[in-house]
Amino acid sequence: MRQVERSIEDELLARLGASPVPVPIIDLVQLGWKQLMRLCLLREGAESRSWDMTLSVIDQLIARAPGARPSLIHLIDKADLLKLIRTGLSKVGETDSDREELLSRLELLLYGKNPDFPLATYRSELRDENDAQENMAAADP
Repeated sequence: MRQVERSIEDELLARLGASPVPVPIIDLVQLGWKQLMRLCLLREGAESRSWDMTLSVIDQLIARAPGARPSLIHLIDKADLLKLIRTGLSKVGETDSDREELLSRLELLLYGKNPDFPLATYRSELRDENDAQENMAAADP
């Protein structure tokens, strides 16, 4: 299980840890997408289409964020992207109201109706936990 978590965190950090992205993208990860990633990886593995889809959705959102650098990935239709996100989130435990609120913010982001979302970078809970354990171990003589 630890290896699964590490794989997920590595992918998220590679995509969201270096450059700030609009907060709704980070919220998506924290409010269900990471759970979906875990589910896909455990059930179907790293070579599965569903795992690739979870990563692709994040890449698609990043590529469309205001100020994003031009990307070589093929951009899918925004409505289809929102449909993928809705379907994915329906497989994990968020409430309907939380899911709809998040989808509304992502729709605003995608369609440029509110490009002034604050920016953030992804922080790995796993890495923060490991750092805290290492700091406690180093403090104990």
